[in-house]
Amino acid sequence: MEWGCMQALIDFDGWRKWKDMAAAADAELVRKQATEDPATKLKREQKEAKRAAMLAKMNRAQPS
Repeated sequence: MEWGCMQALIDFDGWRKWKDMAAAADAELVRKQATEDPATKLKREQKEAKRAAMLAKMNRAQPS
């Protein structure tokens, strides 16, 4: 238990850097999506819909 607390304290700087990098990546993604052309946007949305449908199909419980 004590080691976990120390490990969390030691890695705080790494977590903070990761958090900043993730926020910057999210901001870049939002910027790209806001400026993309309609054809690219449609293609991306279709790809996301296919992926969501496949994941839903895979996660459906198998009858026993």
